[in-house]
Amino acid sequence: MKFIYEIFIILGYLFAQPFRVFSSKTNLFFEGRKNSFKILREEVNPTDKNIWFHVASLGEFEIAKPIIESLKSKIDDLKIIVTFFSPSGLENSRDYKVADSMVYLPLDTELNARKFIQIVNPRVAVFIKNDIWSNYLTYLKKNNSIIYSVSSKFDESQFYFKFYGKWFLNKLKKIDLFYVQDI
Repeated sequence: MKFIYEIFIILGYLFAQPFRVFSSKTNLFFEGRKNSFKILREEVNPTDKNIWFHVASLGEFEIAKPIIESLKSKIDDLKIIVTFFSPSGLENSRDYKVADSMVYLPLDTELNARKFIQIVNPRVAVFIKNDIWSNYLTYLKKNNSIIYSVSSKFDESQFYFKFYGKWFLNKLKKIDLFYVQDI
């Protein structure tokens, strides 16, 4: 299943390329990711007390902000790295100065996940809502990072709980603690 997942990520990336011509948001999705690793290498020290927050978009970032601000107010030398999946999240949040680094999340390939975790070396990773990525979870566990899922929603109709979702359900089991949101 891991092979199929990886192929799906790569094929999705390739098949979406032509849509860049028709949508500036789609183009930004691809262009924004080109410099993520460069920015992280410049802004992040892997020996710092790094906490990584991943959000899909602006709404999820709004959920993360009070947590980020509370942590920063309590822990002086804490470094916050925020990744976004969607351009609407990052592009509308560039003036947020509490985070130490904000970039687009590199696609969830094994190579990208390994490289990202080596650069950031997060002690803690926080995924907001259900925007959870298989390869990142695997490398976070190998890094002995603590993994939280915040404001998650789960119900029996989701693919995790279907016969074809068992592989993904096992990935969820890598998460140390869930803070769920009731429907």
